[in-house]
Amino acid sequence: DLSGLTKSLHTDRISDIGLAAAIQSEMDSIRRTGIIDVVCTVEGDEFQFEDQKRIFLFRIFQEILNNILKHSKASTIKVSLHFNVNNLFIMTIEDNGIGFNVEEKRNSSQALKGVGLKSMFNRAHLIGASLDLSSEPGNGTRVVIKLSA
Repeated sequence: DLSGLTKSLHTDRISDIGLAAAIQSEMDSIRRTGIIDVVCTVEGDEFQFEDQKRIFLFRIFQEILNNILKHSKASTIKVSLHFNVNNLFIMTIEDNGIGFNVEEKRNSSQALKGVGLKSMFNRAHLIGASLDLSSEPGNGTRVVIKLSA
């Protein structure tokens, strides 16, 4: 049921309401379940990306959120969207969960199945975004995505 929450918005809706509103909507859905605390902040005035970039950013966000809900055992998820005056978009997603060894996970055959870490990095690359993933066992996970408009 929880993973269904992160698959709820269709691409047309993302285009209609914008990236920030789509992400806030997902976070509101998680908040309403009451199973995990969520914090979502938006800084700056949202600038528009072409549809493909906006959709890819949202799908990367959904995959990260899905992974947090399925694997992290976190009690808090924090999402920050920063629209910089220099047309740099920065999305930070972090949790206080159990964390994992990033290199071990990237090199495992498990990471190559389905939509996983490799897919997130590939999607980011396809739209010219950088994706930085940091995690350690016992210390949660932090993902930072940067993209120029």
